[in-house]
Amino acid sequence: GQSTEALTEFYAGIALMFHVTSAVTGMLVGIVLMMSIGYDMLRSRIAETEVDPLTKLGNRRRLDRLIADDEEAGGTRIGAVMVIDLDHFKKINDLFGHDAGDVVLQRVGARLTSLLGPFGEVCRTGGEEFVALIDQDFAAGTSALALAVREAIAELTFEARLARATVTASVGFHRRTEGIEVKEAIRRADQAVYCAKADGRNRVVAAT
Repeated sequence: GQSTEALTEFYAGIALMFHVTSAVTGMLVGIVLMMSIGYDMLRSRIAETEVDPLTKLGNRRRLDRLIADDEEAGGTRIGAVMVIDLDHFKKINDLFGHDAGDVVLQRVGARLTSLLGPFGEVCRTGGEEFVALIDQDFAAGTSALALAVREAIAELTFEARLARATVTASVGFHRRTEGIEVKEAIRRADQAVYCAKADGRNRVVAAT
């Protein structure tokens, strides 16, 4: 009788241990799942704060993070920068309205994504200004890419009230050399844009 009771107690102990273990395991799985979902939500929220809602390009915050990532990698990722500034954009807003101006920005953003997406990343950093960070592997072709960007924007056509609109851009670029930080390269490319505008706009100028 005692052996039967002992055996029953033994199995009861195993069953209890199994239930406790199952409960703990279930709780741990739940915690891991909650942490995973929380991490995904946090990552999604961070991604949202780095996207320009109008053009779906990266915004200035994303640009800053990409620059920081390059610095962490020893300055080896970004080989060149390009600054694209739409010419006389205020006139488009004044003549056709801000909604039409938004359409222009969306179309330009889409064109920049299709042209430069395979070679780097494009961010909208201001009203009508965009900055492209060209990967090191493709830096040698930055001049050709800048020319292609200028031509592609000038060739855009629009419909309805924007049918009479002409959109061009002034483009400046700088290919990084050793010791030149990305922010300095952007500053130089920005200066090249001023030169392009002073030279009549719808131009590409290399920063030396």
